[in-house]
Amino acid sequence: MRETIHNHRLVRETREMVRHEMADNLDHCADELPRVTQYSKVLNDLAADLPTLAQEHPEEVAGRLGQVSNPGYFFVANSWQAALSTGAVEHMSPDEVIAYGGSAEAIKIYSGLQREAENQEASTKAYFAVHGKLTGDQLAEGTERLLMFSHAESSLANVAPQMKEGMERALRAASSN
Repeated sequence: MRETIHNHRLVRETREMVRHEMADNLDHCADELPRVTQYSKVLNDLAADLPTLAQEHPEEVAGRLGQVSNPGYFFVANSWQAALSTGAVEHMSPDEVIAYGGSAEAIKIYSGLQREAENQEASTKAYFAVHGKLTGDQLAEGTERLLMFSHAESSLANVAPQMKEGMERALRAASSN
């Protein structure tokens, strides 16, 4: 009897942690989704304009890159890790486990892509800060860096809606039990 009470309490506490975490994550997501979509467009436009800007208005390159600044939101799935380590998942429904695990995996994927985008951002901005007026070779390298940064932001824009759906599914699962 004591073990059953303990297991019920453990699952209840896990659900409460999931509700709290997913609500916070979804608040950040409300800012993140429009941001990554906007930044992806800004970077694509800059890549298209780069050959002309580099020759005629090189100072504008750094200015336009300055419009893109990843705030580095941290999406967390600590409740999933806690559920795994405490054994709470053994006492949850399969639908609940799938929802929580799926959300945690989507957050993990997004976080990895976000780290890559931040690295690309730093590398690209540093390159253009150091190279004011670009030679032909520097323009080619700068374009490549800018396209890699743009691709990293586009990846975020593609994955963010899936992450949001996973978090909503986890929140619904935690709230319905």
